[in-house]
Amino acid sequence: MKHLPETIVEKLFDLILQQRPLAFLKMDLDSTLISAGGQLETFGLSELKEGVSVRNQVDILTGLLEPENLPIDLPFLETPSGAIADVYLFLKHDLIWVLFLDAEEKQKNQRAVRQKVNDLRLTHHRQSRILNQYLGKEVAERLEEGLENIEKSGERRNLTVMFADIRNFTSFSENTCPDEVFSVLNVYLSTMIPIVLSRRGVLDKIIGDEVMAIFGMLPDETEGPNQAYEAAVNMLLAIENLNRQRQQDGEPLLQIGIGMATGPVSLGVLGSQHRKSITVIGNHVNLAARLQGQAAPRQLIIDETTYRAISRDKTSFTHQKLELKGYSSALDTYQLELSQLPKLEQLLARNR
Repeated sequence: MKHLPETIVEKLFDLILQQRPLAFLKMDLDSTLISAGGQLETFGLSELKEGVSVRNQVDILTGLLEPENLPIDLPFLETPSGAIADVYLFLKHDLIWVLFLDAEEKQKNQRAVRQKVNDLRLTHHRQSRILNQYLGKEVAERLEEGLENIEKSGERRNLTVMFADIRNFTSFSENTCPDEVFSVLNVYLSTMIPIVLSRRGVLDKIIGDEVMAIFGMLPDETEGPNQAYEAAVNMLLAIENLNRQRQQDGEPLLQIGIGMATGPVSLGVLGSQHRKSITVIGNHVNLAARLQGQAAPRQLIIDETTYRAISRDKTSFTHQKLELKGYSSALDTYQLELSQLPKLEQLLARNR
């Protein structure tokens, strides 16, 4: 860096002058001012007198002009005018030099960055606390590690995608007061979300009564289909338990349909500088949504890939060919027999 071409040095000097006003003082070893230049008025130095000690003219430099203590760098120093400057004191050819570089904008940017960091830390703390609550600290840290490594350009991952939706909720919301609609939604979501998180699922989005979740995003995770299957069964069981209470209270019952598909999807970051989110797109996302659309109330439908990947007991599923929009031929799907829910609950309890 000591041997930069003259052209580069000139360019750097021009950039500094354009972006950061500067002033300088030149004095002898006794701190007597020899000359001064630059934008002295910016820093309140325009009244300095040559031939007089700078120690007696600039209070902020008192005690700093001893040659044996130089060089000294003082960031964000308040100058006599009230301006903020980076101040550099150094020796050159038996002369003491003091350079003032305007730092107002630099300080503002640094404060903004610090505030942003603090905000991110608070957000991260809240998110970590939620993840730790449902997943445990070790799993939550592994999940965060996996998400941090995702490139903005996206990457291909083999994941399981789930969609769950309350049946006939649109007509319910149109004929019910908003307070009750949101009350029902909050009860529903507070029941479903912990189940997804407890099976190491990641909530992609919540749109009204529809929940989209992704399984298998943990680094080296191979249990996505099994975790998604367990989550779906437990969601159906939780709704059954919730409905028993709602029936006793004379409230309308909630029935959900769930669709699930496994396969390669594009995983990446979408959004603008103001709002970004991690999401998945691709054929298997669309397939999971289509299967959810075909699911009857209190029913789970999965694609063949998910079915083959599940290592749990699968005798509760029945095979069916389904014609789906966007697919040229009927697909092999597997539907959960709801009459087997009590049996599934026992099986899942044994597998924990």
